[in-house]
Amino acid sequence: MCQINLYLTFNVNHVPLTFLNTAGVSTMSLESHIDALQKEHDRLDSLIEKELLHPSADDLELTHMKREKLRLKDEITRLASEQQHAHSG
Repeated sequence: MCQINLYLTFNVNHVPLTFLNTAGVSTMSLESHIDALQKEHDRLDSLIEKELLHPSADDLELTHMKREKLRLKDEITRLASEQQHAHSG
């Protein structure tokens, strides 16, 4: 199991997730974190699809959700790359 060796807090589904400080308190595996980010990405994707079905879709809200979805995808890609390097190195 891979671990991040610093203290990080992320919001997933508007719930702060704190994991892996150097003392090992409040641990969450990198794999679990990627899974949580993917679930939030999928949730946003569904919300965007539903919003697009409405004739009076809020363009500003859609833009916000799309940016957040892209940010999550970038973070998932970055963490998956770190995970791959940790397993191969």
